[in-house]
Amino acid sequence: MEEKTGKLRTHTKVFYGIGDLGNAVVNSAIQFFLMKFYTDGALVMPALAGNALLIGKIWDAVNDPLFGWFTDKTKSRFGKRRVFMIFGAIPLAIAIALLWFVPVADRVWTFVWIAATFILFDTAWTLTNVPYYALTSELTDDYDERSSLTTYRMAMAVPAYLVGAALTPAIVGLFALQRTGYAFIGITYGSLPERRC
Repeated sequence: MEEKTGKLRTHTKVFYGIGDLGNAVVNSAIQFFLMKFYTDGALVMPALAGNALLIGKIWDAVNDPLFGWFTDKTKSRFGKRRVFMIFGAIPLAIAIALLWFVPVADRVWTFVWIAATFILFDTAWTLTNVPYYALTSELTDDYDERSSLTTYRMAMAVPAYLVGAALTPAIVGLFALQRTGYAFIGITYGSLPERRC
């Protein structure tokens, strides 16, 4: 690896940027289509799904700074950032897939399922993504190089985000039932963020 105070090689920046491609596709699908899946595919009442997701969003406000502090204090033979990306990949894949499956059950169980799976997803997402984004400071101390790393990441993530927004409904439309299409999305997209490690 290059010196932290030196200029980073272009391939280092490209590989860092590639790490966010799967995240962008998954993030796009969740932001645009998760609620649609709950209401139109799984036939969950909007108020029930929205309130269950609200619990996960409240947890998200707490866990970002908490896990940031936690990863800063971590010591591991894999490094304090990389260890979370390596060992968090499979739990994240499972959590992404579980978001797109809602068992047919009573309202209470459905509410608990949506809240629990979103909290699981958000926890795994934060545990893998906060360290990934913090890698800029691990790779270089140079402000301009950190900005350049972020530029490479965003230049790759934005098109992938748009692909996720366009690809998700196209894939779901290939299935007779929306619920089946979204289940396929969950399994397929669940494997994308793993490719970073």
